[in-house]
Amino acid sequence: MNLLADTPDDERTARFVAVVVLASPNGVVAEATSMVEGHVGRQERGKHGFGYDPIFVLADARTMAELDPIEKNERSHRALASKQLIPLIMKLFDSDHSPTGGTTK
Repeated sequence: MNLLADTPDDERTARFVAVVVLASPNGVVAEATSMVEGHVGRQERGKHGFGYDPIFVLADARTMAELDPIEKNERSHRALASKQLIPLIMKLFDSDHSPTGGTTK
């Protein structure tokens, strides 16, 4: 944070980005990307999370580390990207399909 000490707040933008890939033995099946926008805070706040969570400030002025674990898991870039793949996973494991691409009927 010392490197940003003289940086104005409106120039301290940041984002968490996650790419989740679903692959089968035959190759990549799908991928999803999600991001959470925020900015770099001026002080660490919060007791949850790790890494940059205590200085990553969300639009509601809380850091990722100030979110309780359940809310953090719902709002995280990883969770948002993973949720995008749920319909595909459901389709892959539907009774008409097997994970390897063949049918089970």
